[in-house]
Amino acid sequence: MEYIICFIIAILFFMTGIIAASKLRNVSAPVMIRPIHCLFICVFSSSTLLFIPIYTQVFSGDSFSGIKTFLISLHNAIRLIIVDGEFDIIESNITSDLGSIWVPYSVFAAILFVVAPVLTFSALLSLIKNAYAYVSYAMAFFKDVYVFSELNEESIALALSIKENHPHTKIIYTDVFKNNDEQSFELMQKARGLLAIYFKNDIEFINYAFHSKQKRITFIAIGKDESENIRQSMALISKYKKRKKTSLFVFSSTSEGELLLSDIEKGYMKVRRINVSNALINRYLYEYGESIFDEAIELEDERKEIRALIVGLGQYGKEMLRALPWFCQMDGYRVYIEGYDKKKNIAEKFEASCPELMSPDHNGIFDPEDAEYEIKIHDGIDVDTISFNNLITSELKNTTFIFVATGDDNENVRITTNIRTLYERIGIHPRIVTVVHDSNVNHGLQSIHNFSGQPYDIHFIGAIDKIFSEKAVMGSDLENEALKRHLKWGDEEEFWNYEYNYKSSVATTIHSKMKKHCHIVGVNKKEEDLTEEERYSLERLEHRRWNAYMRSEGYVYSGNPDSSSRNNLAKMHHNLIPYKSLSNDDKRKDSKLTTE
Repeated sequence: MEYIICFIIAILFFMTGIIAASKLRNVSAPVMIRPIHCLFICVFSSSTLLFIPIYTQVFSGDSFSGIKTFLISLHNAIRLIIVDGEFDIIESNITSDLGSIWVPYSVFAAILFVVAPVLTFSALLSLIKNAYAYVSYAMAFFKDVYVFSELNEESIALALSIKENHPHTKIIYTDVFKNNDEQSFELMQKARGLLAIYFKNDIEFINYAFHSKQKRITFIAIGKDESENIRQSMALISKYKKRKKTSLFVFSSTSEGELLLSDIEKGYMKVRRINVSNALINRYLYEYGESIFDEAIELEDERKEIRALIVGLGQYGKEMLRALPWFCQMDGYRVYIEGYDKKKNIAEKFEASCPELMSPDHNGIFDPEDAEYEIKIHDGIDVDTISFNNLITSELKNTTFIFVATGDDNENVRITTNIRTLYERIGIHPRIVTVVHDSNVNHGLQSIHNFSGQPYDIHFIGAIDKIFSEKAVMGSDLENEALKRHLKWGDEEEFWNYEYNYKSSVATTIHSKMKKHCHIVGVNKKEEDLTEEERYSLERLEHRRWNAYMRSEGYVYSGNPDSSSRNNLAKMHHNLIPYKSLSNDDKRKDSKLTTE
């Protein structure tokens, strides 16, 4: 009877190990125990159980038989896993005298005699590799280190950029497992070229406490799963917020990430959330936005029109749609924006996120005291149809700026080249911009020509090696200028800790650069040197821009010009009113922010 009971329990342990290990392999969240270790524990337990009935008989009637049986069974299980076990003990005691149980019992024992040593070797190899990683990390005690939460194409691109600028730093990758696919092999090869350290543990399960306090640790949560990035970041902040010279960069575009990271106590740790789509659009507008004004259509009354076409209203398209209304607020210019997407209900969803931006009380209303723009969103439209082609030659023929971002590199290239062809047929040459993430393809497509040497004149942005570079992610010139502007009314800690401040200052910085390009009078002066006419002009323009920006962020008018009616939780602001209705103090804020 003891043989049957122990055999059944041993089988259950063995099967539990297999099932648990299989499930652990498919779990995206970090776990304290690895699949190989889970299976190893269950196999060791099964092996111990198989020896118990044998030694129960051997020590029958002996003093302390229970303790001896358990200890010697453990001893034999240990011998088994270190390849020192002898099958003779099984053959001698598991015979046909036990009835029908003897065959499956002996077969299962034989399986364990093979499986246990293999698992021992695998588990030991895993421990040795992790130990080697810790030794390598200890040797980097006096170096600045950059710790990545995942080994992927984006983290490799960022690490390459960091290593190029800071050759003496140490790169660390966590949650690294060797796979047999070609992409994983290429990533590992690139990481080896960086002399990187690999840990199998997730980023928050590694002990960084013994690193030199004089050296900087920079954590980079850059996994594909944004929820995991946030969870890991929360754990890292909790553990290391009291450590000086510590930074954390979190890649996340979710509202959840913004709320959690803004609210948590960060201590000494500098924390930055990176919204890749928002950063890409801001970077493009800051570096190349002048062309949007340069290519505007000049009318007879000297007013200029910017007519923008956005194809694809996913992450990048929506960011551009939200940015253009405030970006294009400029004296002498008007902006008209047309957005197209295959999906239905895009217009309703966008309006729900920016209700006052799309409200007929503001959208399409041209009042020099308030933001001037017109937005039209067309959802459920396939741009690969003759209907859309006909729109280009009719309603969209005066387009000056085109942005294509469907979410697929190949589609973006195909659609932009087709759009260029259609506009060439009617003798129009608008500026066309599209997103291509593949770095090799992106760089190869720059300055492309057709077979007869005619340039397509398409601007390809979004290459991974550009988006995920140290300059773009960590302390860009745009970010530095935005901080300077923020310091005119707030402190540095508020700039980094609250995205409301960060994003607002970035937008102000971008627009200030465009004001200079468009030769807006007074923008290069100090605030105290402005004439009354210059002050009025700058303040009114800045307030128009601010109104468009706040509406693009989802804010609405609070219903009362008194500051007590402001409610940031409800996204209600008392100053979302025409410039002439502002108090003199609020008007002065506009001239202070927009001047040097």
